[in-house]
Amino acid sequence: MNSAETTRPKEQVNVKYKDRLFKRIFGTEEGKENALSLYNAVNGTDYQDAS
Repeated sequence: MNSAETTRPKEQVNVKYKDRLFKRIFGTEEGKENALSLYNAVNGTDYQDAS
């Protein structure tokens, strides 16, 4: 059995839906603090100024 036989078919992902959700959470003025918090968590940094 080769790897092509064992792989599952790819699932369709609604990219526009995921983009809208991300923009709603992080793309607004109020979301700048959330975006900075996410950035700090992913990169192991401790930036404080959200602007």
